[in-house]
This record gives sequence, structure tokens and C-alpha cells, in this order.
Amino acid sequence: MTDVLTTASPPAPLDDVVTAIQPPRRVLIIAGVGEEAEARWLRQVSHGVEIWEPPDTGHTAGLATHPPEWQRRVEQLLAQALGAAAGG
Repeated sequence: MTDVLTTASPPAPLDDVVTAIQPPRRVLIIAGVGEEAEARWLRQVSHGVEIWEPPDTGHTAGLATHPPEWQRRVEQLLAQALGAAAGG
């Protein structure tokens, strides 16, 4: 759809992006049903990958199906990342 609707380049594959992050940073992978094996592989090949596997949740549906938990996890990741960036 990127090619059809925009002039932007298609995004790089997730596994390429996650394994290329240097130095390793914390990454939150929200894995929907059927995506668990790929998420676990990413955790094995890249330091800092945290996985959340919300039950009964499809691709990109974590926020819609589990909003309080999604918010808590994303806020926690951002607070830690921003705290580390600020030296705290």
C-alpha cells in the first residue's frame, strides 16, 4: 500500500531493523496470535527485546483489545528509555 498511496519507500522488514539497532536498545514487540514464534526469534537474536503476547489479539490489535495493559507497557518502555537518554 505504501507504493500505491505515497512516495515513501516501503519499510524495512522488522527482523532487519531490530537486529541492526546498535547499540542494542529496549524494543517492545507486541505479538498477536500467530506471531509469537517470530517475536521469540527476535528476542533470541537481539538484546533488549521484550515481548508481550496479549491473548486473543490479532496483528496490531493490542491497543484495541487490551488498552490499559497496552498503555502501561508502552509508558513503562518510554519512561525507561527517556530516563536512560536523560542520564537518569
